Amino acid sequence: MINTTRIAVVLSNPSYAAGHLQSWVLRSIGLLAISLLTACGTPAGPATTPPPTALIASPTGVASSPTPVAFPPTYDAVAFAVTVGVVEQTMITATPIHGLSPEKAAREQQRDTDRRAEATTVVLLHITPVLQYPEPTLPPRTPLPGPPKRAAGAGLIVEDNRCGLDKHQLGSKNHWRETNGPLMTAVCAGTTYFMPYKAQLLVEVDNLDTRRIAEGPDMYDVPAPVLWVRVIDAVGERLILQADTGAQFAFDVPTRQWVTLDGTPLPTLSPSPDQSPLPLPSPSAGPPGTP
Repeated sequence: MINTTRIAVVLSNPSYAAGHLQSWVLRSIGLLAISLLTACGTPAGPATTPPPTALIASPTGVASSPTPVAFPPTYDAVAFAVTVGVVEQTMITATPIHGLSPEKAAREQQRDTDRRAEATTVVLLHITPVLQYPEPTLPPRTPLPGPPKRAAGAGLIVEDNRCGLDKHQLGSKNHWRETNGPLMTAVCAGTTYFMPYKAQLLVEVDNLDTRRIAEGPDMYDVPAPVLWVRVIDAVGERLILQADTGAQFAFDVPTRQWVTLDGTPLPTLSPSPDQSPLPLPSPSAGPPGTP
């Protein structure tokens, strides 16, 4: 019979000396083998009918069956691992699998020994095998905050250098975007990638459902010799931009036009329709001052 007091000592003291623990395991295995052999040699007697289970009266007067005694569902995992290690030292290593490399054959032998040692320890300690350890309880994942953004007019100003589906058209400082249903209008402010460097805007409309460009990208030069611009504010859909020189400009997104800070359209550089062009010199005329 297995000494339950000794098992309790082993489980409560993981640092129990390996020599004493191995001796206890060997004696337990021997006693178990003797018990099995004795049971096999005992002649079978006549079959007997087990007595009916006695009923226990409950406080309400209704008879109920006694609750069966179950083993505790928990155990000392450290003591279990120590016991498995000691039992494993007493086991015979399986024959190497033919056709495997020496390293892989040794790994398979070790796995087989580990499985048999765990199964033997489970029988010795009278516990239910652990088929799968419970999943650890993890805290909820915190979504990434993404780049800094703030509300501006009818949209958002996003402080990052990613703009449009093609990232090689503009060196973006930041961008302003507005979403209307599946369409998102993005206006990127920055500078050109190649010399001569100059400030530009990129306007692009993307379809969020299809992940394709619905309109653009269109490039707009800033109406001043500045190196770069960035979006600093918006009034409705009129963007306020600031250049590297400190100068400020305004761009009206719906009309795609440069305007003043108060929203007045800027005069175009091309001549108006009612203005006649300047007369061109005659091909036969010489330089001014010549007869």
